[in-house]
Amino acid sequence: MIDAPTSCSWGEIVNVEPRFARLVGRLERLAARDFAGYRRRVIGAGLLGYLVIAGVVVVPLSVLVVPMLMATDWTVGIDLAVGCGITALALLAALRVPRYQNAGYELDVGQAPALFAMIHRVQAAARWHNFLTVQITEDLNASIVRAPRRLGFRHRDTLQLGLPLLFALTASEVEAIVAHEIAHAVDQHHWSSAFIYHVRQRWLQLGGRLAEHGQARLLRRFFQWYGPWFAAYASVLSRQQEFDADRCAAGMVPPAALASALVRTAIASGRLQDLVATTRAKATRRGYLPKAPWRRMLSRLSSDYVLGAGHLLQLALDEQPTLGASHPTLSQRLASLRQIPRVPGPLDPPAAVTLLGSHADVLVAQLDADAHQHWEK
Repeated sequence: MIDAPTSCSWGEIVNVEPRFARLVGRLERLAARDFAGYRRRVIGAGLLGYLVIAGVVVVPLSVLVVPMLMATDWTVGIDLAVGCGITALALLAALRVPRYQNAGYELDVGQAPALFAMIHRVQAAARWHNFLTVQITEDLNASIVRAPRRLGFRHRDTLQLGLPLLFALTASEVEAIVAHEIAHAVDQHHWSSAFIYHVRQRWLQLGGRLAEHGQARLLRRFFQWYGPWFAAYASVLSRQQEFDADRCAAGMVPPAALASALVRTAIASGRLQDLVATTRAKATRRGYLPKAPWRRMLSRLSSDYVLGAGHLLQLALDEQPTLGASHPTLSQRLASLRQIPRVPGPLDPPAAVTLLGSHADVLVAQLDADAHQHWEK
């Protein structure tokens, strides 16, 4: 329960402006018609950003190198060399993206045999047999994270499952969510997603670290156009990948199970936000966290599921699509699956009980311990 950072810079892409609406509509039609070709366009759009960075960075350095080489006074050459080196190092540091750090509790087969059996069943249905490590996180989310190993020539795939997700869904619904994430991996969506992430992250870092640098003004002016333009291209690709992963997952599990998982996740998201906000407010007022905050919240997430479920579902269904969203709305995803939205029945039992067994209590205790360790009054 740590608040997200609020700082930003001129390199941060907040949203896609309404003036790009016609462009987004054209790109969506293009992506639906030729997904592979559209993905190449997005890569090209990202490379344009790198090309401009190279031009702004390399050209001035090259201009400095010429007088350095022609200088008759060796002290002048040394001064120019030091200046070039400092500038180059500062820019390279701004472009370096820190390696992703996994933040979860790794499971082995002996701790959750039912969970691993389900994952292997989905992998067999997808004919995708890459070795997966499994981590449990505190997020109401699921994802497959691909981390490079051995100089980038090999990688490690990690399936991250949020413990709140396992307490909010049934086992069959979690299986549908896992099928969706494996569908992303089968279609190599992670490669383009990682490329987009690095483009955005590098521009964000340039905006923050070169705020007073002379070249920042040129980059800032270019980014005022390029940032929303690239975000439009990238967001269309991201939404199309979600539709594709849904369709692929619906071939591995019953479409109704996937639709139910999407609906129940939307409801649980609203419930968990309220529970976390209430827990933090009470803790701030009292000056301390309760002994087992996650145990209380996860218990209520499962047992009080039906309370207000219809209202929370309607709020999710009423959400309007935005130009820069990375995911389609719930209504769009259900329509793509040709499923009617309805409130699923009570959890009996939640997936955490079915798939984790007694080890669920161990994981809840770890989340509680972490919450107390990171709690700040």
